[in-house]
Amino acid sequence: MRNQFLWMPIEQISVNIAPFDVTQSGFTGAGINAVTRSGTNTFTGSAYYFTKNQDLQGRKIGDNKLESVEAATRNFGFRLGGPIIKNKLFFFL
Repeated sequence: MRNQFLWMPIEQISVNIAPFDVTQSGFTGAGINAVTRSGTNTFTGSAYYFTKNQDLQGRKIGDNKLESVEAATRNFGFRLGGPIIKNKLFFFL
């Protein structure tokens, strides 16, 4: 099984401990809200691709030689954001 980590910057974070606000009813404990991206009135986007393979692994520790292990990974993706209703509602994929 492979572990994959997604790096996403946090722009804003809000922590409510034991909120008694009627707009946040229905739970006990704490609520955490995180904003990863905020909307803009312009369409923006980007794409990324990241790869690595066994050629980037070391093969020797001191006098000990290691066997080569297949370790190829490829990660790719995209993001797209823009306005739905100007200055009010935005989308982010």
